[in-house]
Amino acid sequence: MLKKKTDLKKLKLLVTVVPKGRKEVILDLLEDYYNVNFSFVINGKGTVPNELMNMLGLVSNDREIIFSFVRAQKAKDAILGLEDKFKKFGIHQSMAFTTPLQSIIGMHSYLLLSDLGGEALGK
Repeated sequence: MLKKKTDLKKLKLLVTVVPKGRKEVILDLLEDYYNVNFSFVINGKGTVPNELMNMLGLVSNDREIIFSFVRAQKAKDAILGLEDKFKKFGIHQSMAFTTPLQSIIGMHSYLLLSDLGGEALGK
């Protein structure tokens, strides 16, 4: 139960960029192992010109960009887990990074993003 400010856990925004069609694997990994409760995905396009893609034998530069909120103490493990997943599935056109969050408006928003939910409220 959260009773004082020191009980709050710091959060980071985890940004993962993967080729189109790979988001489900990444979302499942983050949810199952790193307590990521909230993510959203947007579609993106790589910046490599078509001529260069053809020369390099790359099929598509369509991307899925996943924004997830992860507890700061799990961020490094999540990055390492993603790196391992990128290697296993041969996703060579992927990247992941985190940035710290300075503030969040509203306790309920914080509880949702940190995956603490009712547990922190004593429910």
